[in-house]
Amino acid sequence: MWGNQIVRDKANLPARHASSLNQFDVNDEGFVVPVGPGNTWRDGVSKKLWGTSVLIDGVSYGWGLPLPRYDENGQLWYGRIGDSNPAMKYGLNNNFRYGNFRLYVQATGQIGGDVYANSNQTYYASGDHPVVDQAGKPDELKKPVRYYNAVSNNNNLYLANFVESGTHVALSEVLFGYTLDARQFGFLSKGGISKIQMDLIGRNLRTFTHYSGLNVNAGTPTVRFDDATYPLTRTLTGVMTVSF
Repeated sequence: MWGNQIVRDKANLPARHASSLNQFDVNDEGFVVPVGPGNTWRDGVSKKLWGTSVLIDGVSYGWGLPLPRYDENGQLWYGRIGDSNPAMKYGLNNNFRYGNFRLYVQATGQIGGDVYANSNQTYYASGDHPVVDQAGKPDELKKPVRYYNAVSNNNNLYLANFVESGTHVALSEVLFGYTLDARQFGFLSKGGISKIQMDLIGRNLRTFTHYSGLNVNAGTPTVRFDDATYPLTRTLTGVMTVSF
């Protein structure tokens, strides 16, 4: 995966700011933000700084807003930001039988490899992501929608901060069944029935992962891109098979 970065280290600020690094601060999300002299990233609400500008070395910045990283030539930094290739993909399935009961379990997953969480980036840019809701946060942690627009660069760039680990385990399918056999249940033969199989099938039941986007399985094996689409649907299906 190749793309751009938001500045997370003061050493990656433009060289013109070498003597004024104290006018930048690293906020609680790890981003370097301009705050001006005597301020910290916590002062946005208390000092009414959100929505204002700060002038640092002749450059005007939106107060508290994350900054895209530039290279030594003044161009947007561009480089490798992730790798979609996992160390291993796997699938496990097995049937268990006990008497008339049957249990089938299928699990799939992968170890390593990255997924690009464009679903997060899209909803950051539009202001619809749950983290944009600031209810219940203390004032020093509150941030405006404009902040999240800056974190996502309004969905205009592929950014390293939206690359996440694709490691996961998914409980893909579970089937629980019970068989009524006429050899055991004589009343069935009276109706000409030799067997009744009853199954309850669940699919996409649970995914165990630290991935925060909509679908850790999104994309193709070589292009792991989680777009802003509907996530996988959990389904429960009942099936009855009657044999005569």
